[in-house]
Amino acid sequence: MKVLIVFSAIFMMAFTCVIYQGDMNLYMHEQETLKMIAEETACQAALCLDENAYGEGRREFDKDMAEEAVSKYIEDSRDLLARGEDYVITYNVVYEDDETGYLPENDKKRPSVTVDISAETDDFFSLPFLKKSEITRKSKYEIKGL
Repeated sequence: MKVLIVFSAIFMMAFTCVIYQGDMNLYMHEQETLKMIAEETACQAALCLDENAYGEGRREFDKDMAEEAVSKYIEDSRDLLARGEDYVITYNVVYEDDETGYLPENDKKRPSVTVDISAETDDFFSLPFLKKSEITRKSKYEIKGL
């Protein structure tokens, strides 16, 4: 009987470790993918310069075009996430340019775009004692050549 109890305990522990490892690999994959999406959307938004303002010597972003590019890229990249359709994805885009002003940390007054993306779901882990329902990633793209 002692062998059965010890075997059951070892089996349950090994089974829990295997489930945890699989869930953690998926969680890490989702983190990396969401970071890549944040970097790409920040880059795309930073490429949307207002050409008329630039012609007049001001460094401003075309915010409507940038918001459209960001939202389209996020929707198109849902299939890169393992459970992309299950997530509620929210994002926030912060611009630093001549029109909106610069943060105090941006002492060189370089135009930049910061994208903050959050993916939320019921739970990333199958085990009942682990609760993690949200991943948030942030990326900033700064233009140095203007």
